[in-house]
Amino acid sequence: MLRRLFVITALFGGSAFAYAQDDRKQENPNDTSITRVATPVENDRRIARWLIVDVRGAIDCSQLALEKSSNENVRRFAQTMLNEHKDCLTRLEQIKGTADSPPANGSKAPVSRIENTTINPGKSAVLTRDEGGKQRDGKLIYREADFVAVKEKICERMKEVMMSEFKQIPASEFDAVYMKHMVAGHEAMIASCQAISGYASADFKASIDQNIAKAKEHLKQARLLSSQLTAQR
Repeated sequence: MLRRLFVITALFGGSAFAYAQDDRKQENPNDTSITRVATPVENDRRIARWLIVDVRGAIDCSQLALEKSSNENVRRFAQTMLNEHKDCLTRLEQIKGTADSPPANGSKAPVSRIENTTINPGKSAVLTRDEGGKQRDGKLIYREADFVAVKEKICERMKEVMMSEFKQIPASEFDAVYMKHMVAGHEAMIASCQAISGYASADFKASIDQNIAKAKEHLKQARLLSSQLTAQR
């Protein structure tokens, strides 16, 4: 059940991100000259939000493992997960909190796709967002869904269900369940990072790629420990 819940979350989130990145022309589907834009900082913030919910889930599970497990190997693994994921969360929170500097001349800056602004390379003017993002030149425009916010809400609910189930697991079964969850969780996290790293800025991509390598090492450790616990049962 826990593995299913985590994988469903990851798969839904992955498809949502792919949809959010799709350059579909909702205002004019046949106009190939229209391109949606986001500044690198805005895009990195969105990616950081995408990853934060997964990292927080790993932190919460590992904190619970330290409270419930009596197996020294499991506790050692959980402590490592707690320390390293907290460090990762701190870096992601810093990126999430980064803000673009306002234009020096006080003019409106080009705004991101999430704010429903488009540019047409065939025209000299850059379209800017009207307040509220609802109208431009007297015409009603759409407000695009924030699929990162959708993932955040889904994962928060899924985490509540998962933690509730974790707390009901008998002590004799907890270690094996936790390690199986860590295997599934790291598989999902690696897939998520690999899918989005190409959208990040160069510096952020390098950091994500380093985290992928670290997550693969964690996955290797989790698989080994999980198999050992299974063999002991």
